[in-house]
Amino acid sequence: MKFLITLLTTFFPLLIFAQSENDLVEVFEKSFKGNDAINQRFKTLSYIQPHYLISDFNGDGVNDIAVLIVEKATDKRGFIVLHPNTNKFFIIGAGEVFNQEDQWDDLNWVNQWTINTTRSNEPGIQEGPNLELKTDSIEIVKFDVGGGLIYWDGEKYNYFHQTC
Repeated sequence: MKFLITLLTTFFPLLIFAQSENDLVEVFEKSFKGNDAINQRFKTLSYIQPHYLISDFNGDGVNDIAVLIVEKATDKRGFIVLHPNTNKFFIIGAGEVFNQEDQWDDLNWVNQWTINTTRSNEPGIQEGPNLELKTDSIEIVKFDVGGGLIYWDGEKYNYFHQTC
């Protein structure tokens, strides 16, 4: 009996998380395929592992999903974020100019991405104030070079450069 209780308390939370993750992936797939404008222009592609990230990026209390994509016409890379509460997609790169300062629309240089849970984030060599976040963000990196954070500002996603 003690073994059964230990087993349930150890693995039951993992089963709940896995189920909700599977549900969110399914919601993304249905929304992506059901949106003709997005589905015709982009395709999902696993060029980095993991090929999707799940967290509450916009602070609404509901997990969002970011999935790697490629623009079909140009092969430009990026990712798309779905906010399930509003069923809105946000495209980062993949042919869309994302970083107005640098005018980049292709994340072909990114070879790692992770969820950043740090709330006070230091800038890179360019100095300036820390970026204070209330929500998780997406860290994008090129090995041995650097990168930065993609974060939700309340209206759209922005980029905060950290290293060089």
